[in-house]
Amino acid sequence: MDFELNDVMEAVGPSAALVFAAWLFMQLLQQRYTAAYTRYRELVQAYRADLEGKRRDVIKDEIKVYYRRVKMMLYATNIGMFAAILLLVALATSGINAMIALDWLKYIVGPCIVFGLLLVIPPAIMLIRENMLIKQPIDAELADLDDFGGKS
Repeated sequence: MDFELNDVMEAVGPSAALVFAAWLFMQLLQQRYTAAYTRYRELVQAYRADLEGKRRDVIKDEIKVYYRRVKMMLYATNIGMFAAILLLVALATSGINAMIALDWLKYIVGPCIVFGLLLVIPPAIMLIRENMLIKQPIDAELADLDDFGGKS
């Protein structure tokens, strides 16, 4: 096994940027999931505090929306993690290929890159959908305040 370290660095260098971008996207998804889950738990706790009247109805509706958000971001995070894993496998396999030059490794790297990139699309779409869901609780938040006419 004779190889130059520079060859390994050239093989993995450009792909590393792709993996880091996927990791940053994963961080975004995880932050959104955590924020939605935290708010969901707060709403459930508030609902259990024996609220009455309009506020109870508002909280109940928000819990339903946040439940959907939490589920959606959970799925998005899981899919995004699988995409990141595929891109990491492609990166590692490229480095191995630069060291031992096995022609068949391209059949691992190619599909991992393509499927890894394709798997970023569903979480991105889920993120857009989650942004739309956020509007519902924002609009409903003033529904129980007479000073605002019960409208947002």
